[in-house]
Amino acid sequence: MSTLQVFTGPKDVQSYMLPLSSVPSFARDAVIFQRSSRECIVYSAIAKGVVTMPYPLTSVRRQKVAPLQLIKYFNDCGRYIACFCGLADENDGPTPSVRIIPGGHLDMWYAICHYSENRYGHGSKCGFFLNITSIYSFGALVSNFRNLPAGPGTYEHQKLDHHDYTAVATIELQTIYRALPPNIRAHVAPVFVEYGGEFSMHNHGMRMLNSNFKDRVSLGVTEGAERCLIQPVSSLFCSSNPQGQNRRGIFISLSFSIADSA
Repeated sequence: MSTLQVFTGPKDVQSYMLPLSSVPSFARDAVIFQRSSRECIVYSAIAKGVVTMPYPLTSVRRQKVAPLQLIKYFNDCGRYIACFCGLADENDGPTPSVRIIPGGHLDMWYAICHYSENRYGHGSKCGFFLNITSIYSFGALVSNFRNLPAGPGTYEHQKLDHHDYTAVATIELQTIYRALPPNIRAHVAPVFVEYGGEFSMHNHGMRMLNSNFKDRVSLGVTEGAERCLIQPVSSLFCSSNPQGQNRRGIFISLSFSIADSA
């Protein structure tokens, strides 16, 4: 019988992971596979499951985006990486983003669950853990995502265009994924080469989080929807018209709060 080989990097990386015994059942298979891979294993709401996503390349030099620049890269593109909380049946709000944090060693960077309360996985609801530095150094699957729309601009008409472009891109990505052979889609994390993360515009402004564990924005949605905690966002991603309504007519209001008091 073969033994599962888990690539973790520095010895202290184990302290950043939620113990496997504490990982909820809905994410157990995904976490086990993620910890045995050197590629970017994430949740995709577009695919409605776990996928292997290419690591992003810079648009100019076509080099891997440095881990330190990942948050800026995704926020500029209007996209984000989602954690495994999206697999939970009770998740009926925006698909939660990951939180990128520095490790205990120089130049080590990790991505952990959206709901983590500190860098050691306390509060994690899904056990998500990516060794970003390892993927940056050894991952083979890369893409510049030329098939996806560029990030939203500053002006209102640019934001409206971005909303339309990402809506079309979402449909195209869903079509591409459904066209994969059934035996490929049956894999724990099928390779989805065209997928570059979730669109912030279609997830109520959800963005990548950093290591500031206290700051949150409480995003309230009318029509009885539950409140969710996300990274502070600008009006650029909050609405697609001056009245503060998105294309589905749901009013979005922002109010700053601290996670501990939410």
